[in-house]
Amino acid sequence: MLKSQLRKITIGNIMSEKERLAYDPYFFKSTYKVGTEIGRGGFGIVYSGIRVADHLKVAIKFVAIHNVTDWSMLNNRKVPLEIALLSRCKDCPGVIRLLDYYERHDGYLIVMERPSSYCDLFDYISDRGAVDEIVSRVIFKQIVETSIACAEVKVVHRDIKDENIIIDLESGQIKLIDFGSGAFLSDEKFTNFEGTRVYSSPEWILYSKYDGIKATVWSLGILLYDLIAGEIPFHRDYEICSGHIKWRREVSEECKDLIIKCLELDPEKRLSLEEVLKHPWIANGEIISLATENLSFSKEKKKNKSKPEQNSLLETQSIDYERSLDDERSQFYSPTYISSRSQFRQKGTRYSKDLECDY
Repeated sequence: MLKSQLRKITIGNIMSEKERLAYDPYFFKSTYKVGTEIGRGGFGIVYSGIRVADHLKVAIKFVAIHNVTDWSMLNNRKVPLEIALLSRCKDCPGVIRLLDYYERHDGYLIVMERPSSYCDLFDYISDRGAVDEIVSRVIFKQIVETSIACAEVKVVHRDIKDENIIIDLESGQIKLIDFGSGAFLSDEKFTNFEGTRVYSSPEWILYSKYDGIKATVWSLGILLYDLIAGEIPFHRDYEICSGHIKWRREVSEECKDLIIKCLELDPEKRLSLEEVLKHPWIANGEIISLATENLSFSKEKKKNKSKPEQNSLLETQSIDYERSLDDERSQFYSPTYISSRSQFRQKGTRYSKDLECDY
C-alpha cells in the first residue's frame, strides 16, 4: 500500500503531490521502464532505463538503504548525501545530470541522464591504449573545468578517475559520474578516506588528513598520466609517497611539467585547480572538437565483455544485495594494485564498473 511506503514527516510539513509520488512504487514503474544491469559498485547497482513519456535513455541507480552512511537534507527531507550532491551540481557543466529520485522501503532509486553512445574512460583507454596529447588535452580540460564548477558550489567528488568519467562518443563531451564518495566542502580538512587508494594523495597516506581541493589536483595528475601513458604511475603506497614518476612513452615537456606539478608531494606547493587550467599545456595547447575525431570504441570488445540478459533486481520483491556485494568484494579487493587493465578495475575501498558502454 502507498501508506506503508510513506515515511513519517514532521508535523507541520505538508508533502507536495510530487513528493508524495516519489514514495509511490507504482508511479515509478509507470514513469520508467527498467532494463538490464549495466554496472555495480560497492554501494549501488546501475541499470539501463527508458523514460516512458518520451523514450529518453536514462541510468537508474539503486542504493540499498542499509548501505547509506552519509545523509543530507534536501527540500526539508533527509536523503542520501549522493542525491544532495547531484542536486547541488545540477547546473555544473560536465556533471551527470540528476533527473529524478525515488524512495523505496529498501533503498533509493536515482535516475540520471544516459548518453545514447558512450563508454567510460577506463574502457576507452583500455581499448585504444595511450591517448595522444591533443585528445588528452581536450578530455582533461573538461574534467578540470568540471572540478572547478563543483568546487564553486562547495562540492568535491573525492574519487576522480577513469572509471568515474564517461565520454559521449558522438559529441566528445565528458561527464563526471558516481558521487557516492563525494562531500560538501568546508574549511576543515577531511580525516576519512573516500575513493580509490592508488589515486589517493601522499598526505592522506602519511597523515590521514587532506584538503579536498589539493587531493583533487593530485588525482587529476594521476588521471592525466593515465591518459597519456595508458597506465597509472603508482601502484603502491611507497610509490605514491616517493613521488618518483617513470615516463613510459614520449611525452612533451609541457605535459610532463603539468603532471609533475599536480603530483607535488607537498600539498601547499601543489597547483590549485585554477592554476591547472591556466597551465601552458592547457591554455596554449591545441584544442580541437572531439565531435570531429574518431572516438569509436571496439564493438567486438564490448560484445566479448557483455553480460548475459537477466531480470532486473528492481522488479523483484527480495534483493540478496549484501551477499552479492560480499562475493564481489572478496573476489576483487586487494590491498595492492593489480596493474593489468584487462583483468581488473581498481576500486581501492570498493570494486565497481559503474556505467559501462551501452550501445
